[in-house]
Amino acid sequence: MSVSTVSRRVNTLLEHDLLVERTHIDPDGHHYSEYEAQLEGVDVKLLETGFDVRVEIREDAADRFTRIWDEMRKR
Repeated sequence: MSVSTVSRRVNTLLEHDLLVERTHIDPDGHHYSEYEAQLEGVDVKLLETGFDVRVEIREDAADRFTRIWDEMRKR
């Protein structure tokens, strides 16, 4: 696979929050990126009217706390 193809696919996954990018800096000043999948799971159901697709994405602790706090405040 070409570097440009990989780059386009990585960018698409980043845009949809399915990957998270972390940049690391070596002691010599060079840097590189490391990617981690954020996908927890995909649930696909076949219905009479089509498909029902649900994508579960991992949340980091801060995002999870914010979501829970917001949900509690709405009640």
